[in-house]
Amino acid sequence: MVTIRTSRIRKHSNKKWKVLITFQIISVLFLLTLVTGLITADTDAYFSDSTQVSGSITIGTWNSEWTGSSLVFSNKNSNQTVVSCNFPTEISALIINTGSNMNSLLKYEVYYISNGNPMSGEKVGEGFMDPLAKNQSVFLRYNALQAGNYKFRAFQPLGHGNKDEIQDLWSETITITCNIK
Repeated sequence: MVTIRTSRIRKHSNKKWKVLITFQIISVLFLLTLVTGLITADTDAYFSDSTQVSGSITIGTWNSEWTGSSLVFSNKNSNQTVVSCNFPTEISALIINTGSNMNSLLKYEVYYISNGNPMSGEKVGEGFMDPLAKNQSVFLRYNALQAGNYKFRAFQPLGHGNKDEIQDLWSETITITCNIK
């Protein structure tokens, strides 16, 4: 008779089943621990029965509001002619505050074109002037570097006439000619 050292089942059994069952048991224990932790964890809830809310929301900031000032150029309907061949030549335009006192700086620009309307020309200079009191005037000045047509462009204070957009105003045309004989 032949002696069998191992049983047939044990000899031909697949060892992968042991690893698979061990993995499944560990996975189930891990999931059970995770679910138990989620179920027993504290939950915070807050209910507010408030009928009064306080606070503020800032949508935008403005440096100043319109104070009623209104600017105009004097001699708006008459153009100036300056005869000069000596450059730079100083040109100027008189601006007057016909409204209330201003509370902000005034920005102005200078436009140039060799021939034609300076409003369609190029910007050659800019500057700022101090606020004007009621009925006060000041000369806006620029040193022109060549012959041609110039205009000053000033900007009304923000909110002028209760309008949201910035309004501009133009001076008369200042023409510099150089007549060399």
